[in-house]
Amino acid sequence: MGVALPRYAGMSPYDQIPFRWSVHIQRKPGAELEHYEFLADDSNDPRPEFVKALCRVMGKNGSVLAYSSGFESGRLADLASINSAL
Repeated sequence: MGVALPRYAGMSPYDQIPFRWSVHIQRKPGAELEHYEFLADDSNDPRPEFVKALCRVMGKNGSVLAYSSGFESGRLADLASINSAL
């Protein structure tokens, strides 16, 4: 989501605010997919919990496939760059 008026501290107009993710994990070839998701409510800045929840699910090893890898990589880079401000 990108809004003209910054909603949270440290934002600029039209900054992207990631608020939802959906992940399917296959632990071994041929194994059933495990589904995880995150959807922020509208009461607080979703970025800190977005990152924490995604890191809990993803772990440190494995391959990542993305529908729009350029866009999604950009949003993750944005989150990493503001991590100290959150």
